[in-house]
Amino acid sequence: FTSTVTATNFILSSDERIKENIKDFDYNQHIDLDVKTYELKSEPGVKRTGVIAQELEVNHPEFVRTDKEGMKSVSYIDLLVAKNAELEARVLRLEKLINEKLDI
Repeated sequence: FTSTVTATNFILSSDERIKENIKDFDYNQHIDLDVKTYELKSEPGVKRTGVIAQELEVNHPEFVRTDKEGMKSVSYIDLLVAKNAELEARVLRLEKLINEKLDI
């Protein structure tokens, strides 16, 4: 699709049988995001929030896809799952540190 798609649910295939090179996620990695607000040229006046693919690609090319015409897109679901995992790990480390300091 090259326009807005509205759906009540998105379900992505996640069965182990369709995957290879499976490794544990590195919870210590830092996913550097430079979040922007912008308007798409095709939707003037509609404010959006996200990242710029070319900027993200510099440090995190695993989240950027380039089509045969050179147009870049962001795999937002992968990006948000990874960022959420990173933040959850940071929260757990902070909670552990706080509990150790408070002797809980």
